[in-house]
Amino acid sequence: MAWPDPEVRPEYGNKFSLILSDIAIGLFAFYVAFVVADILPIRVLDPLWMITLAGTLCNTSTIALAGLAFLHLAAGLSPSSGPTAARRLWCSRLAAWAAIGFLMLLPLIGYANWRGISNIRIANHRNIAVINKKAAEITYQILQASTPRDLQGRMAKVQGPVLPSESLVLPLENLKKQSLASVKQSVKVFENQAVGPFAEAYMPIYKQSLRAAALAFVAAFSFAAGAWNPRTNTTLLHSIISLFKSACLKSRSVLRIFAEKLKQFKRSMAARTNQAEAREGLKLMKDNQRKIHLQREKEIRRNDAQFRKLRERLKSHAEQKAKRKDRER
Repeated sequence: MAWPDPEVRPEYGNKFSLILSDIAIGLFAFYVAFVVADILPIRVLDPLWMITLAGTLCNTSTIALAGLAFLHLAAGLSPSSGPTAARRLWCSRLAAWAAIGFLMLLPLIGYANWRGISNIRIANHRNIAVINKKAAEITYQILQASTPRDLQGRMAKVQGPVLPSESLVLPLENLKKQSLASVKQSVKVFENQAVGPFAEAYMPIYKQSLRAAALAFVAAFSFAAGAWNPRTNTTLLHSIISLFKSACLKSRSVLRIFAEKLKQFKRSMAARTNQAEAREGLKLMKDNQRKIHLQREKEIRRNDAQFRKLRERLKSHAEQKAKRKDRER
């Protein structure tokens, strides 16, 4: 079949773009229908419902992404079509909010798992408390029994261990020991069979949660890539990447400035340390000089004192010699 004339081709492009945009709206309707059908009835406080909601939104997100891609394709085929451009702008805004919503599913999934584990622990503690209370009641009835027949009647009344009629010939103490051992064994078996938060039965739920978290991140990335802004002629993802790059550049410049400031600080600290060491050296040298000067002064005073004593001795010796001479005369 021959292609229409060139002057007729724009009309075919407009019609094809309208078909694609209508298909996109239909895909959005399919997506909403799938999600609503899976999350009904709504149980906001149920952790399992939260995980189901997150899983449904993420598992069927490809339908909405396909509709968004069809809208962008329709707008590209017919840029002059007003309805198609309006639908593209409206869906691009919804895609930006959808990207944020899918990111918010990550903490929701984490909260749902934490809440589920807490509910399991509370239920286990409650059941164990009930069993312990029942075991305490049965133990009390066993200890209060006075005869084997009385023990059998008490066990039947409180729904304790069954005592067959042929066991009534045994002594009462033996029957009591057997009944107490049976009660303890039953409590122990129940505690061991209590389902923990990391039991094998809950592994599929955890796998579903991890799968939903991974799909939520991918869906947020995809919707951000499809959120087109006509003012900047870019997508939300491109804007986020640009902001991230500018932030990285700014952080690098800040780190570079910080490194230079740190080097300057180290140099100033080294200079201050050298100056302090020089001042300490000068002070030590002055102290040594002062000590040497004081020591010399002490030696001079000691020598002067010794010289005065020697001179006085010589003087007294000369006086004594002169007196002896006078006496001899």
